[in-house]
Amino acid sequence: MSNQKRRGLAALITLSVLTGGALSVTTSSSASSGGDDRGAAVAAASPAAAPARFALDPVVPDTVIRNTQVRVMGRLGEKSARKVVLEIRTSSKRRVLAKGKSKKNGTFAFSKVKLTETGQLVAVSPKQTVKGDTSKAAKRALAKAKAKQKAAAKKVRQTKAAVKKARSKKAKIKAQKAHKAAVKALNRAKKATQKAKDRIRKVYKRSESNPVPVAVVAGQSSTAAALPPVAQAGATPAAPRTDAVVSFKFVPARAGRTVRLEELVNGSWSQVATQGQDRSGHAVFSVPAGRTYRARTDRTTELAQVVSSVVTTKSYTLDFSDTFDGSALDPSTWVAQQRPVGTGMRSCARTDGSSYSVGGGVLRLGVSYDPTRSDACSYVDGKGQTHLLPYMRNTQIATERNYTYQYGTLAARVKVQSAVGMHSAVWSQPLQGTVPGDPARGIEADVMEYFGDSLGADTPVASFQHVLRADGTLEKIGGTFPESAKMKGTEAFSANYHVFSLEWTPTAYVFRVDGREYHRSTRDISHTPQYLLLSNLTSSYELVNLTDVDDVASVDWVQVWK
Repeated sequence: MSNQKRRGLAALITLSVLTGGALSVTTSSSASSGGDDRGAAVAAASPAAAPARFALDPVVPDTVIRNTQVRVMGRLGEKSARKVVLEIRTSSKRRVLAKGKSKKNGTFAFSKVKLTETGQLVAVSPKQTVKGDTSKAAKRALAKAKAKQKAAAKKVRQTKAAVKKARSKKAKIKAQKAHKAAVKALNRAKKATQKAKDRIRKVYKRSESNPVPVAVVAGQSSTAAALPPVAQAGATPAAPRTDAVVSFKFVPARAGRTVRLEELVNGSWSQVATQGQDRSGHAVFSVPAGRTYRARTDRTTELAQVVSSVVTTKSYTLDFSDTFDGSALDPSTWVAQQRPVGTGMRSCARTDGSSYSVGGGVLRLGVSYDPTRSDACSYVDGKGQTHLLPYMRNTQIATERNYTYQYGTLAARVKVQSAVGMHSAVWSQPLQGTVPGDPARGIEADVMEYFGDSLGADTPVASFQHVLRADGTLEKIGGTFPESAKMKGTEAFSANYHVFSLEWTPTAYVFRVDGREYHRSTRDISHTPQYLLLSNLTSSYELVNLTDVDDVASVDWVQVWK
């Protein structure tokens, strides 16, 4: 299965966007290795400092309505009154939105900024010279500092000459110590001189924040979908639900905004449930089949009320179900695929039936060290560096030759592993294999891949189509979807069970987690029966970073509805 100096700037600029009304947004400076694609700003408080980064607060609205007036605030890394320019940048241009000046404490704010296009907000502080204390006392202090620096430099030259003239070992050591002390004194004198200069006149280099993405939409919108029971997040294993699901998404997303579910009863709409939007703008409800629903958002000081389109739930046919009761896999359904050590990404692992277990109504997908190999696996990464890795046993079970399906919704309730160095997955393959240049005869469809909590609580999931082209090359359609990380609450995916699903129709693939859509593809659709696979694999490139070989992905159940 296929997977996937400059030292700091002169100032740290942080941005926060405030839209009108009750919505409040803040930012904070933090050391970050980069999490979500929302980005961070790189800067530093002084030329000697390492680059500083800031992370946007999770409630920052990344989508606003066109012509919305926003307030952009920030803080420079140094306390100074300086020019600041606010820009919006797109792939083809940059445009100045506002110009201003920071206060003496380094803070700045732009009010009533109109956003008319999608892009990235960037605050820029141009190169500037700022006058300071020009009193006689300041000038005398500078002259004194320069004189000390000159004397210190002379001392360095003298001690350097003394080192060369020293004849005995003892004399040479003594001269070297004196020279080292002189160099330190000179460095202190240089800093004192620079401080005296800055007191009179400070030169700031150009600095800017990293981009803050903002999507601009024409107005509010919503989508609605009636689905089989594909929403069942929770901390523990549970029997599959048998009701239906209605899923609504509102744009722009406003986490916590109330969504009211209404049912059509005897020609009138009646409220039956309420829920707050998640960070992706979704609200998902479990409801009876055969009924008609719509959703309504409350009006806020920022946004008007929105009423969704109408959807009617239906009863779906359960075509396949396994809840993993007992202590072993059902041999009439599943087979543990045997794959020898391969090449490339699979050069350090084989698959067999030794690293999974069944118990307590859960299938646990694991990996383990290969006891038959005492030698090391040599893997050369993309940078040409060689890594000596352990040989591994991986898990890959399938319904190959036992069950296939064509069109419908495949769903699996999974608690993914937190460990990095392996990736769990739910996927499907055509029974006869893929045919070059003919995706209609089957492709690999990856419902979900999870590579561990590499980015902490906001690590997203990945989904792919793998299409074999006529020339034999393999094209990957899809990727890792940051939006999915907004669909699961504040904890990582590995903290709870989630339902990962793929709706497959003759015209599209729709990827969801807990009934929330994060990706849709209408190209290269398979039109042939495919079998199911569940796996936990260690690709060589990720095995380099293996954190916990004993971690597992737990599968509560797998179902297919038509």
